[in-house]
Amino acid sequence: MSPLHFALIGLSLVSILLLVVLFFAHSKQKALTKTLASQQSNLDELNTKYSHIVDAQAEADSIISEAETRLISIKAEQKAVVELATQERDELAREQEILKATFDEDMRKEKARNKSEQETLTQTESKKREALKSAMKNEYKVAMERLQKDSDRKTNEIAKRTRDLEAKHQEQKEELDRKLSQLEFRFGKRKEEYDELYKAFAVYNEDVELAELGFYKAQYDYDDSESYKRAIDKVKEQQKSLVRLKNNKNGAFYCPTEWTVGDSRTEGRKMTERSIRLTSRAFNNECDAAIAKCTWKNVLRMEERIKRAFDSINKVNESNHISITKQYLELKLKELKLTHEYKEKKQREKEEQAEIREQMREEQKIEQEIKRIEKEAEEEEKRYSEALEQAKNELLSVEGEKRNKLEDKIIQLREALQKAEEKHQRAESMAQQTRQGHVYVISNVGSFGENVYKIGMTRRLEPMDRVKELGDASVPFTFDVHAMIHTDDAPALEKKLHDVFDERRVNAINRRKEFFEVTLDEIKKAVQGNFKGEVEFTETALARDYYETKAMRDQKDKLFKVA
Repeated sequence: MSPLHFALIGLSLVSILLLVVLFFAHSKQKALTKTLASQQSNLDELNTKYSHIVDAQAEADSIISEAETRLISIKAEQKAVVELATQERDELAREQEILKATFDEDMRKEKARNKSEQETLTQTESKKREALKSAMKNEYKVAMERLQKDSDRKTNEIAKRTRDLEAKHQEQKEELDRKLSQLEFRFGKRKEEYDELYKAFAVYNEDVELAELGFYKAQYDYDDSESYKRAIDKVKEQQKSLVRLKNNKNGAFYCPTEWTVGDSRTEGRKMTERSIRLTSRAFNNECDAAIAKCTWKNVLRMEERIKRAFDSINKVNESNHISITKQYLELKLKELKLTHEYKEKKQREKEEQAEIREQMREEQKIEQEIKRIEKEAEEEEKRYSEALEQAKNELLSVEGEKRNKLEDKIIQLREALQKAEEKHQRAESMAQQTRQGHVYVISNVGSFGENVYKIGMTRRLEPMDRVKELGDASVPFTFDVHAMIHTDDAPALEKKLHDVFDERRVNAINRRKEFFEVTLDEIKKAVQGNFKGEVEFTETALARDYYETKAMRDQKDKLFKVA
């Protein structure tokens, strides 16, 4: 087969390859166009779908997410088209190189054959062969030029499609950015409306958390509830004085305009007076309701409620120029605060009275315990004295082994008598010394968790009785004792320890609750700094009931998991 045939076959293969590549690229272009149309349709559906959504934040997030997904998809398809075009161009270049190499090899072989046959060939045959070579070169050159033109055309088409895709992508991005800006603006406006509505709602909603409204700080400091009551009566008298100032800017309600009705000033004044009475009734009723409902957890909400009533009623009365004065509003707010603090003072006085009664009961228990111990000690002294006297008399009439046993018994009786006398003396001493007692450090892991300790005091001769009382039905588990400190001034030591850990109180409001979030090492250090005697601390809380309960539940959980 001649080199010309090889060249023609190569050109045919290249043409077929170009047709396949062009068909594949055209299919990709149609698919990409269809994808873009589908995405535009989806975008239109999303615009319709999200036009009625109330929650602007969710709408914005959804559109942003879908936009980002579309942009990523478009970029991926664009990248795939560019990569395919590059791959096709590289394949064409490789085919061109293979064709050129084949042609060069054929030409080399032909030259070698021509050289060997040159001597035997006639001049005519040599010219024909040269003409054939020239024709083959021309055909090869034309084929290569056509191939290069097709390659350049394909490259230009791919570049154009790429630019079109980028332009469309940029247009879609700008459209999405515009819609996103609109959504953000709408969301901001709706958020402002929501915040305003929530504030108005919070004023009348009893379930709003206290933390959302703030903490009320007392503004008055009267010694007792009666003083608060007198202050409230005084504020009410001041309100009445302002109300008596009819249509006066220094009074409670004021209308600077002198209205006329049917050219009659008298009728105009009557209309103004009726409007003022209605305004007074509306505002006073709102204030009375807020003051009556005022509690420790809604006092700030009730204050806001009175202010809103003041603003809304004055706004309604703008057309007839009637207004509630600032000084009257301040007196109503003062009445609200005084009423709240009066209720709080009454509650504290009630708690103090309960504490005094509890203290009196504790003192009564201590007194009864001292009397019981004194009586027991006296009876023991009498019993041991009589037994000792009897043993001494018997000692005079016995000898030998019995005498030795009796002497041992006398020694034991003397020791028992001495202990009874010491017990009696201690009871008398406790009765005389009202500050002597024990400061205890106890914990309840099952009820309060780790590193929560109660630091208190008791004057009882048996301090554990007090600890047992604390662990009664009010808590699920009993207390563990970490330290029991006997001191001549238990109240003073207790106060010093409370002062050290004042910022670590579990209950920062009720200071009579003696629980602190501290470690046992910190308590040890505080005791060593405020008490000179020796104190033995128990490091680990036994908490037997708690840990056994926990182990039982863990075992049940394991059985349920296995089942």
